[in-house]
Amino acid sequence: MAELDPLKITLDEAAKLYTKEIGTTTISAFGEKGKFKKYGKMPLVKIFEGNVGSRVLDEMLATADTAGKFNSLIDNLRLATKPVRRLITQSDSTNPILGKLPEADAGSELTKTIFGERKVAEEGAKVAILTNNKAGWKEFFDQIDAIADDPKHPKQALANALRISYYSGPRPGLIAGLQGSEYLVDQGAIYVQPQTKQVGAGDNQETRKGASKGTTSFKKKAVPYTVPLGENAHAYLQQQLKINANDPDIVKYLAEQKKLGKSPIFVQKTIGKDGKVKVSPIETPAMTAMLSDITTSTPIIVDNISGDTYNSLNPKEIKNKQVGKWGSALTRNIHGTIAKRQLNIDKDLIDFLHGRSETSGTEGRGQTEKLGYALRPRGEFSQGERDGQQLIGNWINGVQEKSAVEIPDVQNKVSKANYALEGFFDPPESSSTSVASTTDGRSNFIQNLLDGKVELSDMDKIREKRRLANKSGGGKLNAGIIGGVSAVSGLMSGDAEASADVGTQMIAEEVLERGTIEMLKKAGLAARSANPVGAGLTIAASTVSTIGEQAFEKEDRVAKQLGISRNDILGLSKEQKEKLYGLVDQDNRNKLSKEQEKISLGEQMRSLSSAPATRSLDSGVIETDPAIDEMLMSGQI
Repeated sequence: MAELDPLKITLDEAAKLYTKEIGTTTISAFGEKGKFKKYGKMPLVKIFEGNVGSRVLDEMLATADTAGKFNSLIDNLRLATKPVRRLITQSDSTNPILGKLPEADAGSELTKTIFGERKVAEEGAKVAILTNNKAGWKEFFDQIDAIADDPKHPKQALANALRISYYSGPRPGLIAGLQGSEYLVDQGAIYVQPQTKQVGAGDNQETRKGASKGTTSFKKKAVPYTVPLGENAHAYLQQQLKINANDPDIVKYLAEQKKLGKSPIFVQKTIGKDGKVKVSPIETPAMTAMLSDITTSTPIIVDNISGDTYNSLNPKEIKNKQVGKWGSALTRNIHGTIAKRQLNIDKDLIDFLHGRSETSGTEGRGQTEKLGYALRPRGEFSQGERDGQQLIGNWINGVQEKSAVEIPDVQNKVSKANYALEGFFDPPESSSTSVASTTDGRSNFIQNLLDGKVELSDMDKIREKRRLANKSGGGKLNAGIIGGVSAVSGLMSGDAEASADVGTQMIAEEVLERGTIEMLKKAGLAARSANPVGAGLTIAASTVSTIGEQAFEKEDRVAKQLGISRNDILGLSKEQKEKLYGLVDQDNRNKLSKEQEKISLGEQMRSLSSAPATRSLDSGVIETDPAIDEMLMSGQI
C-alpha cells in the first residue's frame, strides 16, 4: 500500500492505513462487512470529487438518517482521509484535490464546508435524581444492600459494584473492572492508570474500561483516576474480597486469572443447565439489567424533558434506552447530585472525586504543583478531600438510618499482608505487555545499563555532540522529551552509542535544574547569597538517596528521569530494580558535582550583572547581557 499512488488508495485501504499508522481505533464501516462496503473499493479521492450535491460523498451522507449515524460517518471519513491527504501533500502540495478533502481538525472551516455542520440529536430524556425523596431512596438502597450482603445471591457482585459506585463516584465500568492492584487496600483508595489502544493494534487488544483513555479524552492526556474511599465503599470492597476468598470456585478462577496478569475483584458465579459452574467478570449491562427489578413505591428519578417520573433507575416502561441516561450509568449521577444538591460540596472537589480534575480545590494549584514538584503520592489525600467523600456516604447512611459500623464483619480488616489470596494486590506481571510498542527497545536500553554495555555518563558525550551539531540550540532540551523517546529504534540494535543517544534524549537537564531550584527554595536561601545555586546543589547531592521512598515513588521517579514507562520497571526483578536505582542515583550525584563548576561561572556572571556592563577580570574583559542576567536571577539558567 505504501508504494501506491495516493490518488489510487481505496477508501477501505485508507481506513486501514489510518489504523496502522495514526489511529487508536479500527474503522470497519468501509470493509467487507461494513455498512458502506460498496464504496470501500473506490479510490478515496473519487468520493470527494465534484460539486456539492452531486458527489459520491453526498450519496453516502444521504443514507445517514440520524444525527448519530451522520456524525459517525463523517468522523470515519475524516480520519480515513488523514494519511491520504498527508501523502498527497508530500508528493504534490499544489494538487487541487486537497481543497476537496477534509482536514484533520473536525472544526476547521474546510472540513465543515465539505461535510456541512455536525448534526445535533433531538433531545431525548434528561434524567435528574430526586434526592429530596428520601423515603424512596431508602427503599432503593435497602434493596441493593439485601442482594449485595448475600454471598449466595447470584447477583451479589453486581449489587455490590453498584453501591460502591454511588458511594465513591466513578463510572460503574471502572468499579466493575477494578483490579486488586488498583485497590489500595491499606490506604482506603482507588488508583486506576488509564490505558489506551496502541497505534496499529488489533481489535482483540484489551484496554482498561471505565477510565479516561488518554488523548482521546476531554483532558487530552492520560490522567490516573485516583480517589479516596469513604468508610462504606472501603468496607464494601473488603466485604467482596472476603466473599471471594471463601468460595473455592472463585479462588480457583482468580488463580487462573493471576497467571494472565489479572486480579478482578468483582466476579460472579453461575451454574448452567448442565450443572457446570462458571465464574466470570461482571459487566455494566448486567448491572443495568439488574436495576430493572429494583423498584420503589415512590419516584426516584424524573425526565426533565417530558416531566415523567419513574420508580426505577432502569424503568421497564422505557422501551428506547438509546436516548438519555438510564441504569447503572446513573450511579455517578446519584453521587454527584447528593454532593451538589444536598450537601453543596464545592464543584472542584466533586470534579476531583469524579476523576475529571487532577486537583480538588482544597489544596490550591500553584506553580509547584503544575511543574510536578509536589506530585501526589499514590493513595494520599488531604483531609478535605476525604471529608468530602465521607459526607456523601454519611448522607446515604442517614437516609437508611444505618452506619458503617453495621456492615457485616466490618471489624475484621483485610490488608495486603493478611489477605488469603497471596499476591492479589501486587501489580500484574504481564502489565508490560500493555505498554507502547517501544517497550522492547526501552527494555533493551535498561538491560544494556544493567549489563554495563551502556553507562549513563556516556550520554553526556552524545548530548554535547548533539549541541554542537545544533547551532540554534541553547541549552535545555524540549521538556516533552523528558517523558518519551523519539529514537527508540536505535536501541533495538543493542548498539552502545545508539543506546546512549536515546538515553540522552531521555535525561534532560531541565529535570536537574528545576529540582535544584526547588531544593534551594526549601533551604530558604536568598537569591543573591554567596553561590546560592551551588549551595542548592550541595544540598541536593546529599538528598538523592532513595531511602524513605515508597516503592511506587521510586518507580515513578526513575521512570520519569529515564523517559520510560513505569511498567518497564515493574517487569524487573528486585535485584535488577535496586541496581538500576543505584546507577541512576550515582549518575545524579556525579552530575551534581560537575554542575558545581558550571555554577561558579554563573555566579561570576551574577556578580557582574550588578555592576557596569563591562568589567575587567584576570582573564580579560567580559560583557554581561541584561537578558542573560534576568535569566540567571530567575533561575532559568
